[in-house]
Amino acid sequence: KSKKFNMNTYKFHAMADYAHSIRLFGTTDSFTSQIGELAHRALKAFYPLISKLDTPAQLAKHERRRRLLRRVAGYDSHSTKHPLLDLPVGLNDHHYIPTLCRNNPLDLFKFLRDHDNDPAVAAFIPKLKDHVLYRLRNLDISYCDHIFTDAERNSVIISDNRIFSVQTMQVHYTTYDLRREYDTINPRTYADVMVLSGETRPRHPYWYARVLGIYHMDVWLNTEGPIKRRQIEVLYVRWMAPLIDYQSGMSCARLPKVAFVEDSDCDAFGFLNPGQVIRSTHLIPAFA
Repeated sequence: KSKKFNMNTYKFHAMADYAHSIRLFGTTDSFTSQIGELAHRALKAFYPLISKLDTPAQLAKHERRRRLLRRVAGYDSHSTKHPLLDLPVGLNDHHYIPTLCRNNPLDLFKFLRDHDNDPAVAAFIPKLKDHVLYRLRNLDISYCDHIFTDAERNSVIISDNRIFSVQTMQVHYTTYDLRREYDTINPRTYADVMVLSGETRPRHPYWYARVLGIYHMDVWLNTEGPIKRRQIEVLYVRWMAPLIDYQSGMSCARLPKVAFVEDSDCDAFGFLNPGQVIRSTHLIPAFA
């Protein structure tokens, strides 16, 4: 007995098209109608914002503006994402410094002349060259007790006597719930960092420092062998030291207390390898 077409039993009439439709669109449990419902709800939220004249055009204008703002903010999942910079293997797992940015070059000698009376830049170039020598010779930089000669320092050649300053640095880390996050280090806002202590028997497992500048430069050693130009990233920091007589820890129910190293100390300021930074730190001022 023949059956006439009836919209109440459409699925029986469309049964022959099921296999072809599944190959094109997938099964019915792979998509949901909530997306369209939520999109309609978002569009209705614009209705109180319009003048009720030419409603479709005004709603479309608001929707287009929202889509553009989301794209600018980087939340548009359909936008193409390109890495900012192809870093060497393993480097971008820990930190990122925009080394391609060379918009703010600093001439070393002019920089020192402009800050002649600033104790923060005393012995700036010798400390910089000492740090570069530690890095290029793969020495243990965690506890810098080696004294380089003037001849060794003069072997360090900084291209055009210029270093390049950047504003921010990202330090990547793994959270306690095993997620990847990063801290943004900025000398003007979030400048405090922590590193592992280089002491063999430390009273406190970490050192703390305030980042004064983020730099990168092209350097090489003027030796008899072939010239190997390298790009070095450094942080210029002022060190902080834990207070010796201050009792802290779980038994005392008090956080550790740190203070700036006196600027009269020759090690109050120095250079730090960005790869040694563990995370940024939040230091609470102790006024009392």
